Amino acid sequence: MKRFRKNKRTAERGLARKPGSRRSAARGRFPRAALFALLVALLIPVVALPDSLTVVLREHCQVSGPVVRLSDVAVSVSQRALADLEIGKAPAPGAFARFSADFVRARVEEAVGFGTPVRVLGAEAVHVRRKAQTLTADRLIQAIRERVAASLPEGARCEVELVRSPGSIRLPAGELVLRVEPLGVVRSGKLAFRVDCVVDGALARTLSVTAAVRIYRKVVVAAHDLPPRTRITPDAVQVVERPLSRQTGTPLTDVAQALGQETRVTVRRGTVLTSRLLRQAPLVRRGERVRLVVNFHNVTAETYGRALQEGGADALVLVRNESSGRTLRGRVAGPGLVVVEP
Repeated sequence: MKRFRKNKRTAERGLARKPGSRRSAARGRFPRAALFALLVALLIPVVALPDSLTVVLREHCQVSGPVVRLSDVAVSVSQRALADLEIGKAPAPGAFARFSADFVRARVEEAVGFGTPVRVLGAEAVHVRRKAQTLTADRLIQAIRERVAASLPEGARCEVELVRSPGSIRLPAGELVLRVEPLGVVRSGKLAFRVDCVVDGALARTLSVTAAVRIYRKVVVAAHDLPPRTRITPDAVQVVERPLSRQTGTPLTDVAQALGQETRVTVRRGTVLTSRLLRQAPLVRRGERVRLVVNFHNVTAETYGRALQEGGADALVLVRNESSGRTLRGRVAGPGLVVVEP
């Protein structure tokens, strides 16, 4: 009996050593399963849970530019990279706009992706006001006056009055420059202007303005009534400041311009002298007794005669010699002087 049990145990040990038995198979599968689990763990990506983003809104804010950004409406943002996020367009200068917390959350979620939780704290809505400055009528008149004065001759000045005031014009806050261009020739009367309102180098608005312009300049006027063909002398004229309107001819601005000329027609006292009212006075008049200088073969003789024609400097006129009665042709050399050459 004992021998039978011993042989049975020996047989069982032999069976355990045979390849393909259950115990040996179990021992062979364990390392493979561990290796497979390790490979699976290495191949599966690690998915990190997204961090939440917190935005704290303020109740009121002011902006200068045409765009409202997250940094304008928020007291704090947990991600600084989103501070420049555009929330929406700013209202008109001086006006208000309302941005709700839900609207801000939607804009932030759209920017960061809907997988990131966004928390919006603080006010339920933000009231945004755009900073503004007012363009007054006085500032507009000053700009037009400076532009008109730049096109006037030296010594002239101008007065400007708006025909119809545009009222107070709101513009964005910033450095304001007015660029004025006249739509026509600068003169006294009603003129149209284009005014470009430039704020911080950018065109903010263009205005069409009509203004009444009066141009003043010192001009030469008649000191008393001047009959036709009156030679202008210093006591016949004076210089005064007058508004320039539509006139025929160019007004004289210096007495020296009028001296030596004569009137074409009757000029009343106070009339502005222009090039149309005056002409160069002849140095020799018809019927006037003149001095004759005759040059003949290096011999010069002087006598007197009567001018049969009138003429200015270097003009050829006919003169009758008083001594001989002969008619000669000579050149006007000065007032009452005619030179005759062969």
